[in-house]
Amino acid sequence: MIILIAAGIEWFIACFKSEMKYAVIVAYAVSFLAFFMYYRSSYADQIAVVFQSGLSEAVHEAERLCQEEDIAKICVTDTVSYSKILFLTEVPTDEFRDTVVYTNYPSAFLNVSDFGNFHFGYNVEGLEGQNVYIIPSSQQTVFREKGWTVRTFENFSVANLE
Repeated sequence: MIILIAAGIEWFIACFKSEMKYAVIVAYAVSFLAFFMYYRSSYADQIAVVFQSGLSEAVHEAERLCQEEDIAKICVTDTVSYSKILFLTEVPTDEFRDTVVYTNYPSAFLNVSDFGNFHFGYNVEGLEGQNVYIIPSSQQTVFREKGWTVRTFENFSVANLE
């Protein structure tokens, strides 16, 4: 793709006189710098939500809390796909297959409710103190008001009772 773009630019420059060459090069350089400045500033903040920035750190923190405090279940917000948790935790496929619980089995498209010590979905009104919760950072005030300890990792937070 880059080779084709470079060939197109070379052809475009060849079509003009040599004085126009420099104007075209400057225009491309200015366009690239404008894109780069936008990409490195406000765009990075906007796109971080889509890429679920902070989820990896939140999952590892929740797993650490489970091991240290002997907690059995990690409840994850509905906005996170089970496949993302599988990727981040590197759960073996045999363990996943043996422990997975589907909400709509049998169906063409299966929704995962549980696997291993992960549970997907929770009710803010029915929180259980023996669980760790991976929540969107927008919900951290709700958990703090109920007395939970919340650690924030960009767009996600980990909540637990101490």
